[in-house]
Amino acid sequence: MITPRRIRGLKAHRIGRAIAWWIATMCAALTQAASLKLAWEPSEGPPVWEYKIYTGFSSNSLANPISSGPHTEFTFTNLVSGSNYYFGVKAVDSRGRESDFSNILLAKPGDVAVALPCGSGTNQPPILEILPDFIGREDTELRINFTVSSLKTEPEQIRVLCRASNANLLPAASIRLLGTGTQRQLILQPALNQHGTSTLDLEVSDAECTALTVVSVRFTPVEDSPQLIVPPQLLLSAGREPQNFPVRVIDVDSLSPNLSLAVDLPPDSLLSMTNIQITRASNAWNLRISPPADRFGTGTLALVASDGITFTRKLTILQIAAPDTLPQLSDERIVTMESDQIQLAWVSQDAASTEVLLTPDGASTPTAFPVTTTVDGPQSFLLTGLVPDTLYGIQIRAVGHSGLDTNSSVIQVRTPRGPCGSPSSPLPQIHLVGDPIVAEDGLLRLEIRASSQRREPGLLALAMTWTNSALLGPDQIWLEAGENHWLLFARPSPDATGSELVTLHLEEDGCITQLPLELQVTPVDDPPSLEELTSVIVQSVDLPADIHMVASDLDTPVELLTLQIAFDPPDFPGESNQVSVIRTNKNWSLHFTEPFTQPGTGFVFLAIADLTSTNTFSLRIVVLPPPDLPQIIRPAVTAVTSDSISLEWESVHATETDIEASPVDGGPALRFTHVLKEGSLQSHQVNGLRSETDYSLRILSRGRRRMSVESVAMGIRTLRTARVYQPIGIPLARCSGSVNQDQLTFGMSALLRTSLEEGEATLTLPIYHAAVYRFWMRVLITNELSNSVWIGINENPPVECKVLGQSEGRWQWALASVMEATPEAQPVPLSQYLAPGRHQFRLLNPDLGWAVSHIIVSNDPEFIPDHSTSILGVADPSQLTDPLIRILMSQPLAWIGNPLRGVSEHGGTFVLNPGTNTVVRKHNWQSETTQDSSYDGAHWTSRPILEWRESASVSHEETNGLDIVFSGTVSTRNLPVQARAGRWRWVPNRPVEGLAPVILGVSFRPGDEITWLDTATGLTRTSRYDAGGWNPVPTLSLGESLLLDLVPRE
Repeated sequence: MITPRRIRGLKAHRIGRAIAWWIATMCAALTQAASLKLAWEPSEGPPVWEYKIYTGFSSNSLANPISSGPHTEFTFTNLVSGSNYYFGVKAVDSRGRESDFSNILLAKPGDVAVALPCGSGTNQPPILEILPDFIGREDTELRINFTVSSLKTEPEQIRVLCRASNANLLPAASIRLLGTGTQRQLILQPALNQHGTSTLDLEVSDAECTALTVVSVRFTPVEDSPQLIVPPQLLLSAGREPQNFPVRVIDVDSLSPNLSLAVDLPPDSLLSMTNIQITRASNAWNLRISPPADRFGTGTLALVASDGITFTRKLTILQIAAPDTLPQLSDERIVTMESDQIQLAWVSQDAASTEVLLTPDGASTPTAFPVTTTVDGPQSFLLTGLVPDTLYGIQIRAVGHSGLDTNSSVIQVRTPRGPCGSPSSPLPQIHLVGDPIVAEDGLLRLEIRASSQRREPGLLALAMTWTNSALLGPDQIWLEAGENHWLLFARPSPDATGSELVTLHLEEDGCITQLPLELQVTPVDDPPSLEELTSVIVQSVDLPADIHMVASDLDTPVELLTLQIAFDPPDFPGESNQVSVIRTNKNWSLHFTEPFTQPGTGFVFLAIADLTSTNTFSLRIVVLPPPDLPQIIRPAVTAVTSDSISLEWESVHATETDIEASPVDGGPALRFTHVLKEGSLQSHQVNGLRSETDYSLRILSRGRRRMSVESVAMGIRTLRTARVYQPIGIPLARCSGSVNQDQLTFGMSALLRTSLEEGEATLTLPIYHAAVYRFWMRVLITNELSNSVWIGINENPPVECKVLGQSEGRWQWALASVMEATPEAQPVPLSQYLAPGRHQFRLLNPDLGWAVSHIIVSNDPEFIPDHSTSILGVADPSQLTDPLIRILMSQPLAWIGNPLRGVSEHGGTFVLNPGTNTVVRKHNWQSETTQDSSYDGAHWTSRPILEWRESASVSHEETNGLDIVFSGTVSTRNLPVQARAGRWRWVPNRPVEGLAPVILGVSFRPGDEITWLDTATGLTRTSRYDAGGWNPVPTLSLGESLLLDLVPRE
């Protein structure tokens, strides 16, 4: 039985422990309504008028009482299965007074029907034994001991909870429960300066049942001393106005009228009571002090606050400064500094207040930090909350007692960065792009990237360390810096495998991030090899040959290796010459069973194989000719007609010679027997050929011992049948006679043309009066192939004729040798050939004409330049200017002789940066032979060096341009001029469009003009150059040509 709390005026009612059981109306569904019958023992006190049953969903929220009358049981219906219900019973007397609760009963309708309800039989709740009332003191901890027990549960399994009804007196945080066994302790710490009464609900429970016990606790008040709040320092100036200082007196126990404030002065005080006045407004007090004029210094002043029972005494510093004293600051310094705080120190004198002014970099207004205590002597102040790695300006300001102030000098300081890895100094990060794995005998290329929160990755420093081992030596691993990344290269030692620990070190302002990585070298199958292979030179066709080599394989025994042999050309050893392989361990040799029958050069290809891989090698075999081997030296074509080709060559040791002419189109080959002439120089005219046909000609010579040689095939095309004009000369006699000294010499101002017929041609010149004329004559010669060329006649000196009246001249002209030329031309550096002064050039459109060393552009198909005209003569090579005309051309590129004529043999290859399948074709003007040099991506078949009277064309498959360089010595009319090494850019597949691309290479200025003549219409047109370009764009039309004046700039 649990004794309930007493109710004032009501005798104690003792209510027995409530017992509940389930009515058998419970169904299977948990949500189905259920009934509960509650029973309890009658009260043992005075007569009970009725019992009230309180219900709720928690033990501390019982409400809604239901009267059962004098009966000690009650049945609840329509309860929800599965919900928790709490019940408590109170006894009520005839005057309506209620007893305390009985034990609190927890019931849950819907539990298994066979389970005993809490409080029935042996299923009893735990018991908590404690006194009903306790008394404690304000602001003092109260400890209450109690015990717990249970009939069916171990004490350690019993749980106790405590709740206070007065949360202001006993907040939840001030209640603590100690102990785990039978003996328990309740510790109560009342709130500060709080007293009063509160009930405590002690809930004790095990796994099944819960009981509630209510006790009362009261905390009595105690008398508190008043609190006194005064300024830490009273600063005054002698003889100045009175100063007011606020003072507060606080007492939680006493009423405000009971409080008082007084001043206690020491015997040697700087003040007297006449200098002090105390006033009051509620709990706010004011201390008004009038400083004397004749006393100053530092002392103390005591303030005493009382509530009538207790008192509080507090000292404060009294400082009276001399009249008009300027405060002094000295020895300002930084004692310590960290990334977010600075400790300052200084010495002050006669200062009433002090503040520290802090100005971050970039700020215009400082932030003031007042110093709490200001005294004469050493001072210190700690600035906190600073930003790492920031520039600050620090200044100390002192204000004297009279209001005068002093500022220290500004201290400029930068706070250090935080430790590496802190938020203010984060470590840079290393990122690998790929895996550090490389195959044996391979090259590792690993990309390394970095990231930083403070700067660009390109400003960081990366280094690495590793063990100098047999796998990776000092020169076998290295770093190369790229744009915002690094490349790590590693080439392990030959045939070495394994792993190596490499550590990367990424540094940023002293902070280093280390990343260890394991570099792995994986094994691969090594192919077999042949060593000590050297080229073989057979001194004569009569001698045998042997080739020696050493076979090796790191993975396979030599006995398991195989060897295959091939020759280039396939018949190089000869029909009867067999090759045998002789193997002695790793020493192998190839033995040719018969001597060689023909001189020449061939290649032996050796394929050595193991069980998994094959490796190929090649070597060259040179079979030297015997001393009497026939030779064909410098074969050349000397003349070509429509039905014949003339050849010339030198022959040595030949007994028989044939000439073979094969049509390229596949017709039958013609073979001619040549009768050898005395001496080495031989010539032969091959007749009976078809006109306009491409032939391939070869010269075949045989000597003694049936050894024979043949020349390089020469490709020649026969001409069409052409008209041939026979010259009869210029009739200079028609211009004879005396010269009249009074007559003038002048040139013709008109261009006269006439057509040439077979036989004689007549050119009629209009003569206006008798004079001495100078004639510069040019005749255009055209054959049936429409190949044309201008022939200059007697240009230097001109023909002078004294003409007395109308006169006619008759001339006949021989067909000049026609040079076939491509319409493209290379850029020419004119600065090598122009002397200072004014020069005129005719520019010919490469699409419609052909170009010589002087640059020519024209769209007039009838305008063909005089090839004999040349600008290559330079009187003084030191007086060169720098104009440069660049012509953009379509492919293929052709050089037409003069600018590059006479390149010395020590001149370098003139094609740089060639691509695969680049072909250079050289053309010799004199011999009419061609020679191709091809580039396979690594080597030239032969060096493309231009010799005398040779030109070249270049074809190239790539479209990104080709660099062409000329170097060497150029001969210009027997005057040696050292040519400048130049670099010209060839733009392929870009034909000339009008004139604009041609003149782009000339340095024009705004305001320059170009004028050209339409030879068909006789009209003149002009284009002007300004900052925006040409207006209009000077584009040549059919029948137009351009005369461009180049004037060297100063």
